[in-house]
Amino acid sequence: KKMGHVGANIPCVPPADRPYSDRYYDPFWAAAQELSMPLVMHVLTSAQPNMALPTHWGPIMGYALWPAAIAYVMGDIICSGVCARFPDLKFVPTEWETGWVAWYLQRLDWALHRAPPDQVAEEVNEPPSYYFHRNFTVTFEDDRIGVQTRSEIGVENLMWGSDYPHHDSIFPRSQEVLDDIFDGIPDEDRYAITVSNCCRLY
Repeated sequence: KKMGHVGANIPCVPPADRPYSDRYYDPFWAAAQELSMPLVMHVLTSAQPNMALPTHWGPIMGYALWPAAIAYVMGDIICSGVCARFPDLKFVPTEWETGWVAWYLQRLDWALHRAPPDQVAEEVNEPPSYYFHRNFTVTFEDDRIGVQTRSEIGVENLMWGSDYPHHDSIFPRSQEVLDDIFDGIPDEDRYAITVSNCCRLY
């Protein structure tokens, strides 16, 4: 923070023997919250092989189902009470795309609602989607479905990036891609997702 950094990267998937629900991390969460340092969880920055996904899925299904890894981690963070204990802590799952998020939040809310009381952390007294909307910003590159479901995900919870200079970057077609996926979307939503949400977060 003193060096001018505005965020920090943590493994997108924690070690198997120490999930982020472990109270071991509470001093770290507290420090990040106090310093207003968003915690980036970039795809592939895992502390477990293959992001803890089954290796038999192979390169096609594994790539298509990458979001399963971060969905589990997000749910573990939320349902264990991390976000309830640290209301100003910000997590930024990065480059997982976002079209799956709206369905996942609906499913997670229902799962917690029907869970036996002893399976829910005592401090969690809101639906999981509440903590997501307060504590998470998710990013994408080329994701029409995420933009179309922005009212459920939250316009303020979405952030775009081109991923330049990586091999799956949409550069140098960034503006063309944005014009396509934001076709028919209000200009204020496009500006929030592509500009102002990032400025506000960092």
